[in-house]
Amino acid sequence: MRRSTDRRSRHLGAAVALLAALGVAPAYGQHGGGHGGGGGHGGWGGLSSARYGPSMHHMPHHIGPWGGVSGFGGSPFILGLGGVFLPIVYTPMYVPPPMPFGGGLMLPNPTVPARGAMPVARTVSRPEPARSDNYVNIGDNLFRAGNRHRAEQRYTQAVRANPNSAKPHVRIAQLALVRGDYAEAAEQFRAATTAEPGWLINATDVQALFAEPADFAQALAKLETHLQATPGDRNGWLVLGAEWYLSGRTRQAADVFTRLNDRKPDATLASFLDATTPDAIARDPR
Repeated sequence: MRRSTDRRSRHLGAAVALLAALGVAPAYGQHGGGHGGGGGHGGWGGLSSARYGPSMHHMPHHIGPWGGVSGFGGSPFILGLGGVFLPIVYTPMYVPPPMPFGGGLMLPNPTVPARGAMPVARTVSRPEPARSDNYVNIGDNLFRAGNRHRAEQRYTQAVRANPNSAKPHVRIAQLALVRGDYAEAAEQFRAATTAEPGWLINATDVQALFAEPADFAQALAKLETHLQATPGDRNGWLVLGAEWYLSGRTRQAADVFTRLNDRKPDATLASFLDATTPDAIARDPR
């Protein structure tokens, strides 16, 4: 009899520990389940649901030798543990609040950052002018050799290496000129102005990028033919003026830019207009 009592005591201790881990506090009633929902006579009484829901007063009697057990939010699941029946699962739609006492299980809130957590710093790559210039030089050699696809790849790498450089954008504009994509060429000239305002001061002769002067003249003749057929192509006129200016034909370029100035100019057109004023032409009579 003593051994049986000790075994039941150990079972009860394990049950109470399990209930404490679940945040449920036992309540001891009188007459075998006074608060536990009508347990058997004698013993320790019922185990109440504490804050988690009403006791199940209508559950069948004599659930176990230790009295009745209450439910979790009205949806109990019962597990037998050495003669002791315990609620171990509650309705999944209900999340119990943290217990300030009684050994309740406290879970961290994933929406609240941990104390002392530092924000993740983003690494920003710095411009690499030397690397960008190297890509431009390789691209120029490929362009003269007629390998325009690989040349464009190197110019694109140059843009990534130094976003503050106008040179690779001017080179990509030459590729677009050869393809006859004048809208893209105009956008590349605008990108050059955005990347490096004032780049026209240090601009080089774009005609030198071509293997033969005739190749450059052929590309310009194609553009002029396009403008004769579509004189309203504003991008095409901007490209023609830029190509004339960058190849030393400043006065012809000035005529084009003045013609485009009848509308609201953009930043690129404004920079070309400043570079082709009478005073600027007098200083640089190309």
